[in-house]
Amino acid sequence: MYYTLRNALPIVAAALGRKFGVEVGVGGHEAHTDGRHIQIPAFPDDPDSRDLAWGYLAHEAAHVRYTDFGVYGEAAREGAIQETLQNRIEDVRIERALACPYPGTRATIATVLRRMLAEGRLSAPEPTDHPAQVLAGYLLLALRHEVLGQDVLAAEAREAGETLRQVFPAAFIARLRALMGEVPGLTSTADTVDLARRIRRLIEEEAKYPPRNGSGRTDGSDEQNPTGQSSGADGEQGDGASSEEGSAGQPATDGQDPEANGGDPQGSASAQPDAGDGKDSPDATDSGDNDGDVPTRRAHGSDQRDALAAVLSAGAGDCAGDLFAEVGKLLGTEACATNAVRLPLPEDYAGNALAGMRLMAT
Repeated sequence: MYYTLRNALPIVAAALGRKFGVEVGVGGHEAHTDGRHIQIPAFPDDPDSRDLAWGYLAHEAAHVRYTDFGVYGEAAREGAIQETLQNRIEDVRIERALACPYPGTRATIATVLRRMLAEGRLSAPEPTDHPAQVLAGYLLLALRHEVLGQDVLAAEAREAGETLRQVFPAAFIARLRALMGEVPGLTSTADTVDLARRIRRLIEEEAKYPPRNGSGRTDGSDEQNPTGQSSGADGEQGDGASSEEGSAGQPATDGQDPEANGGDPQGSASAQPDAGDGKDSPDATDSGDNDGDVPTRRAHGSDQRDALAAVLSAGAGDCAGDLFAEVGKLLGTEACATNAVRLPLPEDYAGNALAGMRLMAT
């Protein structure tokens, strides 16, 4: 009886809500939040469903605590790509902020990601996907892997980086990576919105103007990953950090440079855009010589600029969906048949009330 009550869904959910400083309700068949209240459905009392619910609750509690929904919503009206960009960035910012007072939320959310990967609900984009989905998928996986240290996403982040190289110009990727490096320093939703707008302006610029020097701008870019650490040839972090928190306050990635796991879509080739035979260089996408070697790779710079233009004109259906909105839907499918969540009815107590109070105080 004690174990059952202690682990009852409404009790634990309410306790977690109080811990995070948010209001939580349990019941119904839909998971959602309105910016003040988080609602999770009643679901079977099994470990998988609980893990999903606690991860959803942690993520949404981070939004309630740290997201300015007014600023976010106003900027989202600027278009689908603006909303998608700021969603990817804000999710990372608020989860990172929540992990400071509640470090256990890292593991809670990682458990959700592990399940989404195992069920095929989260994966790297394909080169044949809409360019907006390719960009959104890359930002989701790369930022979570590099900034939040979610190593469970390492393989998918690496694959997403490969896909990004096939679809977009090398010059754009280099400049995008520089902007991604600002994510760890964001402190507000307004900062998130501003960065998303600057990425959008970058897309507009790169779509309008052909790359300089034929194959792409170098801009003197020795790229850094979003954790602010430059990559080394041996794949190790520059400062050799091995603790859970890196020297810049970022979660460690098991001693590996995030860019070695898919974070850097260009790698060492970014500093030498014309080196090699062109097959492995990001700038090989501007050469028609590779058409037969890599059928899925876009062959010409004009195609890559068309991809950027397609991102700007993308509608809501062209962009990858919000990760935790999908988690909420999955929670809804696992909801119990009944909407009611009932706790045991009170019973008359025939014992010594004073002695009971003393026991409760110990």
